Amino acid sequence: TKPVLLRWCQWLIALYGIFLIGARSEFVGMVFSIGLIEVARKKILSDYLFFASFPVIFLSAVLVIGDFSDIDSRMFGLFEPSADESVIARMALNASAWETILDNPIFGDFASYAPGAYAHNILSAWVDLGIIGFLLLLILLIGSTSSIVLVILRTRDSFSILALGCLGICVLLLIFAKAYF
Repeated sequence: TKPVLLRWCQWLIALYGIFLIGARSEFVGMVFSIGLIEVARKKILSDYLFFASFPVIFLSAVLVIGDFSDIDSRMFGLFEPSADESVIARMALNASAWETILDNPIFGDFASYAPGAYAHNILSAWVDLGIIGFLLLLILLIGSTSSIVLVILRTRDSFSILALGCLGICVLLLIFAKAYF
């Protein structure tokens, strides 16, 4: 149908734009969010899988093209994370975060890192706020997520489905790619 095709064209244009600017975590988050939104819309799962295959086909075509070592794009780090400087740096920041957590598990050690040298994931909350602040943040995340999912199960209106997509991308990015602040 026309509206479904139009919506998927819009999704693909958005994904292509995110791909071009090199926003890797946002790209993965957007793919996840699209999945949440489309499944919540009660569309037939086979339709979703058909259209969701377009980003996979796009990325596969990029891989098939061959040698992209000359292309200066952060996005290709998704295909070989062990060789990506950003991934290696984040692994070192995570190791440092765990050291701080082990040294100060209860109260944390707020801003104990150099500017920008914080864990780029939910560990940064535990480092700064300690276990109490970390658990409060988890309660807020779980509570808001549960509330929105319950609303969607009852209403399935466009606004609540969009809220689910936004919440999904925020939670995913918070857990894996962004700081809590």
